[in-house]
Amino acid sequence: MKTQRRREHSRRAIEVYWVASATALTLCLSGCFSYVPTVLETTPVGEEVRLLVTRQGGFELSEVTTIDASVPLVRGRLVGREGAELLLNVPVAQRRDGFHTVQLNQTIRVPVNEILGIERRQFDGLNTGLLAGGAVALGVGVLTMIMEAFGNTGLDTSPDPPEFRSSFFSIPIGR
Repeated sequence: MKTQRRREHSRRAIEVYWVASATALTLCLSGCFSYVPTVLETTPVGEEVRLLVTRQGGFELSEVTTIDASVPLVRGRLVGREGAELLLNVPVAQRRDGFHTVQLNQTIRVPVNEILGIERRQFDGLNTGLLAGGAVALGVGVLTMIMEAFGNTGLDTSPDPPEFRSSFFSIPIGR
């Protein structure tokens, strides 16, 4: 009896381990968006972009924005161009009014000669599908484990008591 219980416990532990591992892997590797390299000249205004700038440019931008100078990546929406500068609308803070959160943005100027690379944000259908599939698999796994933990209690097929049977609405047919 004890060894059977121990085997059943270890089987459930293995199931929990695999469900947790698969879920963690799916959620870590998936996302609805990815960044793909693009050419600065062909990037349309209004596009979400990520710029890799020089260390000097990152240091200068960190004085104006909240970006980390050690990782010179700037994310924002391309607003336009003025001469040799790119206008980028970047998030700087959030203001919360009750349940409503407002993103506070700032338009910054990034010199084109400080930009090492540009990537645009793009919807990734495969990773979105993996995320949705992982969420469904997690839900099914959790429901299966709950059903196994509580066992088969069976369905109550007894007829309803007379108090529950009321005729608020009836249509006489064939009279």
